[in-house]
Amino acid sequence: MADSDGKFCFAIDRGGTFTDVFARLPDGQERVIKLLSHDPQNYRDAPTEGIRRVLQEETGRSFPRDEPLDSSLIGWIRMGTTVATNALLERQGEKMALAVIEVDERVVLRQDGCRLPNKASRRIVRGESLEVWTKLDLQCLEKDLKAVLAQGITSLAVLLLHSYMYPDHEQAVGSLARQLGFTQVSLSSEVMPMIRAVPRGYTVCVDAYLTPIIHQYDVDVLFMQSDGGLTPVDQFCGSRAVLSGPAGGVVGYALTTYTDTHRTPVIGFDMGGGPLTVTDANLALGRLLPSFFPHIFGPGENEPLSIDETMNHFQKLTTEINHYLSTSQSQGGEESHKSEMSVEEVAMGFIRVANETMCRPIRALTQAKGHDTSQHALACFGGAGGQHACAIARALGMKTVYIHNSQISMEVFLHMRYEGTDCALMINASDATASRSVLQFRGFPYMKEFGFTIADRPITVDDIRVRGSGKSGIRTMTTARTGSQPPKAVQVTKCYFEDQYLDTSVFLWEDLSCDFSIDGPAIIIDKNSTILVEPGCSGRLTPSGDLCIVVVTDGKSILGTELNAVQLSIFSHRFMSIAGERSYSRESVCVCLVLFN
Repeated sequence: MADSDGKFCFAIDRGGTFTDVFARLPDGQERVIKLLSHDPQNYRDAPTEGIRRVLQEETGRSFPRDEPLDSSLIGWIRMGTTVATNALLERQGEKMALAVIEVDERVVLRQDGCRLPNKASRRIVRGESLEVWTKLDLQCLEKDLKAVLAQGITSLAVLLLHSYMYPDHEQAVGSLARQLGFTQVSLSSEVMPMIRAVPRGYTVCVDAYLTPIIHQYDVDVLFMQSDGGLTPVDQFCGSRAVLSGPAGGVVGYALTTYTDTHRTPVIGFDMGGGPLTVTDANLALGRLLPSFFPHIFGPGENEPLSIDETMNHFQKLTTEINHYLSTSQSQGGEESHKSEMSVEEVAMGFIRVANETMCRPIRALTQAKGHDTSQHALACFGGAGGQHACAIARALGMKTVYIHNSQISMEVFLHMRYEGTDCALMINASDATASRSVLQFRGFPYMKEFGFTIADRPITVDDIRVRGSGKSGIRTMTTARTGSQPPKAVQVTKCYFEDQYLDTSVFLWEDLSCDFSIDGPAIIIDKNSTILVEPGCSGRLTPSGDLCIVVVTDGKSILGTELNAVQLSIFSHRFMSIAGERSYSRESVCVCLVLFN
C-alpha cells in the first residue's frame, strides 16, 4: 500500500451497459463516477474516460482524450469486467480455429499389463513412462494452418491428447502458428494442464475465443479473474475472465455482508440494465426518476432518461398485446371477461416475469442442491439490482437484503474419483492427511452429490490443485451517520405496485442515518443506483454504512380462470425451474405433475 500513498487509486466495474469507477483520492476521500460502457461519439474506452475525468477534475489540469494519461499520478488500477461474459453469451468473440492432431501424433502412456502392440518408439521418462509412436508432421500442419489464415482466422486453439503430461508437441504447433502470423495461440497444456481432453478442449477454445477481446488495454491494470484473484493484464486470459465481473461481486459481498458473528449464508444478486429493457419498465412505473438518474445520454452526455420515449414504446407494445389477446380469445370462441391491459399492467408484467427469470438460477444453485433460501441473506449489486431486491427476496422466502455503498493463505484440493468412473469431486485436503481425505471423499460429499458410494472401489487422484488467497486490506472509509431526527423526504412521487399507484417518499442516501428506519413504499437515491423499498418492507443503515432491508412476505394472490399471459409466463419459468432441479438430481426419483383444466 505504501507505493500508492499520495496517488489516485481506481477500482472499476466495467459492465455491459454502465461502467462504475471508484476512485480513492490522494487525501483519502472517495469518488464514484458512472458512465455508459459504449459511447463511441464521446470516448473510445469507458474506464479510461472515467480515470481521465477524475484526474482532470481533482488536479485542475487538462487531460485531452486523444493523449495518454499521466500514469505517475496513479497508484493502481483494479478492474472487474463482464466483457468476456457478454462476448461469450452474445457470441461476439474472436473468430477462431481448433487444431486437433488426429493420427500424425500419438503419445501412449505405458502401463503395467498393457497389451498394445510394441512399435518402434522414442521413450520418454518424466515421472511416468511415455512412448511417442510417430513424429509430428510440421510440413503438413503448416499447409493446413496457412489455409486457416487464408480464411481470415488469426486465433488458434491447440489440443493434443496427452499434452497435460507431454506438452512438447503442442509447443511446437504453437511456435509454428505464431511464425505464420496467428496473433492469438492458446495451448491446452498452458491454459489448463489437466487430464481429460474434452474439458481441456472446452477451456482452450474459450481462451482462444475471448482473449483477443479482453486484451485491448495497454496500461498497467490488475484484472479480476474468475477465481477472485487479481492478475496483470499481460497474464489475463479469456478462459479466466468469464466470471471476472461476478467474482468481483462475490469478493465484495463476502467482505461486506457475511460476518463471523452471525454466520448467515449469503446469496449475491447482481443486475444491470440495458433496449425495451427492465429499466424502461421501472421508468414507466415511476420506480426510476429521470431527475435523479445520471444525465449521461445523448451527443453531449448531458441528457436524462426520456420518460416520453419509454411511454410511447410501451403504448405501442400494449396495443399489440391487447390485439393479440382479443384475437386469441375470439378464435378460441371465448367470451372476454377481462378489460384490456393498461400500460402499467404490461410494464408490471415485464417486471414480474423478469424477477421470476432471475429467481431460476438462484433456485438451481440453492434449493436444487438442498439449501434453504429462506435461511440466506440477499446481497444486492448492480445499477438495477436495488429496484428488484425486495421482490426477489420475497419470491425466494428471504427476509433480509443488504445493499452496499494482506496475508496469503493456501489451500490444497484433491480432484478425486472412484477408479473406472468419470465423475470426480474436489476435496479440500489442506488440514487432512491422505487417508483422511479418502474418508472424506467416501462420506457425505459424494453421497450428497451422486446419491451413492462404492465402498470397496479404489480411489484415483486426477489432479492436485493449490489455491492461494491474498487480501489487500482495502476497505472504504464510509461510516453511517447518526442523528436525532428522522431523514426528510426530498419529494413524494407516485409508484405503481401490483394493481395501483401508491404515494412513495423519495430519500437521498446521504441523508439517512443508522438511528431511523425507512418504511416502504419508498425510493432511496444512491450515487449509482435507485433502491426501491416495497410496501411492507423497511430499510435502515448499518453502522458500517450499508443498507439493510427487512422483507415481509405478502399474502397469496388468487388467480381466476381467465387468460393471464403474465402468470402463464411466470408458471412456465417456475415449471422449468422444477424440471431443472429434477434433472440435476442424480437420485432415482420420478416426479409427475397432473394439470386439470
